[in-house]
Amino acid sequence: MVNAPGLVPTEEDYARTAGLEAGCYVSFAIAILFVAARLYARIMIVKTFGLDDFFLVIATLWSLAIIVCVPIMFRLGIGKHLINLTMDEFLVARKWAWLSQIFYYGALGCVKCAIVALYHRLASQPKHKSALKWIGGAVLAHTIAAVITTAHMCDPVAIIWQPTFPVGCIDILSFNYFNAAFHIFTDLLLAVLPIPILKGLQINHKKKIALVVVFAVGALTIFCTIARQVTNAIALNNMDFSWYWASAELCTCVEVNMGLICTSLPALRPLLKNVVTNLGSSGDGYEMKKSGRSPFSSKLGGVSKNGEDSGYSTRIFASKKGSQLESGNDSEEHIVPPSAPGHVVKNVEYTVEYSNRTGGGPAV
Repeated sequence: MVNAPGLVPTEEDYARTAGLEAGCYVSFAIAILFVAARLYARIMIVKTFGLDDFFLVIATLWSLAIIVCVPIMFRLGIGKHLINLTMDEFLVARKWAWLSQIFYYGALGCVKCAIVALYHRLASQPKHKSALKWIGGAVLAHTIAAVITTAHMCDPVAIIWQPTFPVGCIDILSFNYFNAAFHIFTDLLLAVLPIPILKGLQINHKKKIALVVVFAVGALTIFCTIARQVTNAIALNNMDFSWYWASAELCTCVEVNMGLICTSLPALRPLLKNVVTNLGSSGDGYEMKKSGRSPFSSKLGGVSKNGEDSGYSTRIFASKKGSQLESGNDSEEHIVPPSAPGHVVKNVEYTVEYSNRTGGGPAV
C-alpha cells in the first residue's frame, strides 16, 4: 500500500488522530481519580470492602488493559488512512483493535456487576435482593459469554489478522448489535432500580432524591453505548477501517471509563464530608456515646428473643466548627434499613452546641 494523490496525511489528519488518542488517555485518567477516591473512602473512612468494590477493581484492571492497547494500535496505523499503511501494519493494528474489544466487554460487564452488588447491599426487602441476584447473574453470564465469543470470533482466531478476514468469522455486526441492545436495556434497568430500593432506607427525603439523581447519572452511559455502536458499525462496513476505527476506540474508552466514574460517585459522600469537615474545623474532635433502654420498646416491637426489652444505642462523631459540633458520620454504611420484620429502626439527629463561660462554669 502506497500513498496516492489526495490521500497524503495533512496537518488536520494528524491533529484528528492525536486528539482521538489523547481522549482515550484523558477519560482513563479521570476515571482512575474517581476510582481511587472511592476506594480511599470505602477502605480508609468507612473501613469496609464489599463485593461492589471488588467488581469495580476488576473493571478498572480491564480498562487498564484497553488503555495499554491504545498507543500500540495508533502507532501501527489506527487513525491513518488504509492507503498510507503497509499490509503488515494494517493487519497487526486490527489485531490490537480486536484485543481491546475483549477487554471492553470484560470491563463493561464488571462495571454493571459492581452496580448490582451495590444495590444488593442497600436493598432491605427480600424480593429486591432476590431480583438483584438474578439480574447480577444474568449480567455476569453475559459478560463471560461476550468475552469468550469475542476471543474466538474467528475459526481459527488467526484469521482476524489475515487478509481473508472476515471469512470464517461470526457475523460481527449482528453480534455488536445484540450486545449494544443488552447493555442499553441493563443501563435503563439499573437507572430505575434504585427507586424502590431507596424507599426502604431510613434516610431523609433530600438524601433519597440526591441518591436517585446520582444513580440516574449512570444512564448517561446509554449515549456512550449508542455512539460506540454507530462508530463501530461505520468502521466495520468501511474499507478504510484503520481511519474510522480511531473514533470507535475513543468511544470504547469513554463508555467504559464513564461507567467507572458513575459507579464511583455514590461512595464519595463520606470523603467529601470528611474533607469539608476538616477544612472547616479547628481540629478539635468530640465523641459521645449513649446507650440505654427505650420505654417504648414493647410497643414498637423491639423485644429480644428472650423476651426482654431491647435497648438502643446512639453514637455520634463530631468535629468543632465555630460554635457548633458537626457530625462526620455520614455515609451509605449508616443508611440502615429495618433489620427484621417487627423491628423499628429509629434515627435521631443531634445538634450539639457549646459556649465557653467565664467564671469557672462548665462548658455546655
